[in-house]
Amino acid sequence: MSDAPKKILLDFLSTHYHHLNSIAWSIRSKYNFNTDGNFFEILPYLRKEDSYFDKLKSDSVGDKKQALINLRNSWYNESAFLDKSKYGVETAKFIPWDVVTFYYSIFTALSSIVRCNNNDATLKGHKRMINHFTNHYLFKKCLCKDVFIPPFCIIKQKNGEFHPPFEEMMAMNKHIGYHKSGLEKCMNSLQQNKNISLFHYFLDLRTWVNYEDSYIFRRLYGESVRPKFYRHMYWILSSFLSITEAYLIWVFGYEKINEEKHLYISEFDKYFEPEVAPIERVTYNLKKRFEYYDNYKLNQLA
Repeated sequence: MSDAPKKILLDFLSTHYHHLNSIAWSIRSKYNFNTDGNFFEILPYLRKEDSYFDKLKSDSVGDKKQALINLRNSWYNESAFLDKSKYGVETAKFIPWDVVTFYYSIFTALSSIVRCNNNDATLKGHKRMINHFTNHYLFKKCLCKDVFIPPFCIIKQKNGEFHPPFEEMMAMNKHIGYHKSGLEKCMNSLQQNKNISLFHYFLDLRTWVNYEDSYIFRRLYGESVRPKFYRHMYWILSSFLSITEAYLIWVFGYEKINEEKHLYISEFDKYFEPEVAPIERVTYNLKKRFEYYDNYKLNQLA
């Protein structure tokens, strides 16, 4: 192997592989899988402040239509991430696209939350949207830790201090402490002249993989590294989608978001996977999450 691929491999294994491992395992060690083992049951750990969401329901400032479009786009990107027959060829040949679809699913989910009460047409571009989300949502008392549960609430402030303090996050999730060093290294790897969050890191990861010699990744991912890397991304992705779906259900009501889910799944299955068994469809996990929400009576979550 030439020096260039070796450097990419070493860079990856010493940075992004460990960063995602720390984030993913701080989730996996705390929350239980559902019975099918395809997402985490995190709803019992979310805390809804009624006054905040009651105001959002009646708030005319947001762009509710765009919020729902962004939500459906997050599901579409999740479907692309889960699709193991991308382009009709062995998906391992296009591993970097797993990173891209992972990121875009998270970004469009984050954007759907913002658009619930923000219709600023100038709020465009990935960095601007993530900066806004970090400063106006992750710092909000009724959302930080209560809705955006650790580790998603981690912010490294411009002054270098972490918010919330790790001690507070560890009181909610002791596994944050086990992965504190890795989470700090992840946040410290980012260039900083502003408040930064894990969502800045996800953008940084996507940028990194887009501008490396991505074709080399086919050689670099071993039988253990590649599946773990993919699994870590899905643990993170499915958890944040559950948070996003809960948030929008509290804004729009369960019936409306469930209707959007039915519309998306029926369209996708009809035109993309009409001959595929339901359990093998890329929309299967989305369907199972909503079955869980229905059984949990999400609208009644305190």
